[in-house]
Amino acid sequence: MKKIIFIITLFLSSAFIGCGDDDGTTLRWENQSGSDIKDIVWVDNNGNDNQWWDGITEDTKRTTYKEITKLDGEVDGVDELGDPTLILGLQASGSSGYKSISDGSPNATIEKNADATIVIGFAKKK
Repeated sequence: MKKIIFIITLFLSSAFIGCGDDDGTTLRWENQSGSDIKDIVWVDNNGNDNQWWDGITEDTKRTTYKEITKLDGEVDGVDELGDPTLILGLQASGSSGYKSISDGSPNATIEKNADATIVIGFAKKK
């Protein structure tokens, strides 16, 4: 009987270890806008900044992956001169790890636990 209880305990503890916290959702950007973007911001649906990628992301280059906590949101950014009134349009082609993207809009929904790469298709001043 003790062996059975031990085996059941071992089985249950291994099951709980396998069901631990997720590894998190990470996001990076690929700039295909035709111009450099100074800072990129992932903003949640309430207008709160969820993650920042500081520094210049040159045209045709990618940012590093960063963890995000909000899966629904939009991208915002400033241009290479620091102008904060930049509209960034996303494109599904070339992107991965997302549930939905409306081509040309700044809005996206990222898949949970994904290592997502989202393409910025254009950048223009508001």
